[in-house]
Amino acid sequence: MAVVWPSKNNFANGDVLTAANMNNIADTLNVYNPTSATNGQVPIANGSGSVAFGTLSVNAYQVISSGTLSTATGTLTLSSIPGTYKDLILYVRNFYPATSGANARIQFNNNSGTVYWANGLYASGSIDGGSKTGQVNVQSSAASNTQEGHIVVWVYDYAQATPTNAMSCATYRTSVGGNQQDFRFFGMISDTAITRMDFTVNTGNFGAGDYVLYGVN
Repeated sequence: MAVVWPSKNNFANGDVLTAANMNNIADTLNVYNPTSATNGQVPIANGSGSVAFGTLSVNAYQVISSGTLSTATGTLTLSSIPGTYKDLILYVRNFYPATSGANARIQFNNNSGTVYWANGLYASGSIDGGSKTGQVNVQSSAASNTQEGHIVVWVYDYAQATPTNAMSCATYRTSVGGNQQDFRFFGMISDTAITRMDFTVNTGNFGAGDYVLYGVN
C-alpha cells in the first residue's frame, strides 16, 4: 500500500517478503532520487508533501538593468520592470547634470499627473514638502555642472496593486568648495503597481553617471 512521508511499510516477524516488497523502494523506503539533481541544486519542499530539486536564490539583489547615462539625453527610462521582487533600488553613481542649476527627478509609470507627494531635506537645512505634479526631486539644483554625486532610490512593495507606493531617497554630492552635501527625500505615488521608472534632469542633458536597477528578493 502507498504511504506518506516519513512512514514506510512495516513488516512483522515471520512475514515472507516477496521480490515486489523488496524492489518497491518508493513504497517501502519513501525516498527521492538524488541522481535527478544537477550541480548546485538542493531538495526543496513543494508544500504538498513532496520534494523536488531546485536552485536557491542566494543573491538578495538581482540586476534588472544597468549601464551608462547617455550625455545625448536627460532621461533614463527603465520600463517593463518585472513584478517579481519585494522592492526596487536604483543606484545612480558618479552623476552630475550637464547644465548648471539642473536637478534630478524621478517619475513613475509615465504618470505626469498630480499623484506624487514628497518631503525633502536639503543640504542647506531647508525642508520642502507637499503634493507634487509630474515627478519628485531626488537631488536639488547644482550650482555647477561638475558637482558629482551618488543617488540611491528605494521603492517599497512596488508591485502591490493597492493605490499607494512609498519611496525614499538618499543622495549626496560635492559642493563647489569640495565638501559633501547630503539630501533626503521621502514620498509616495498614488498609482497602480510600478512597472516603469524615469530618472531625469529638469533641464538639459546628463553630464555623466552610471546606473544599476536592482530587484530585492
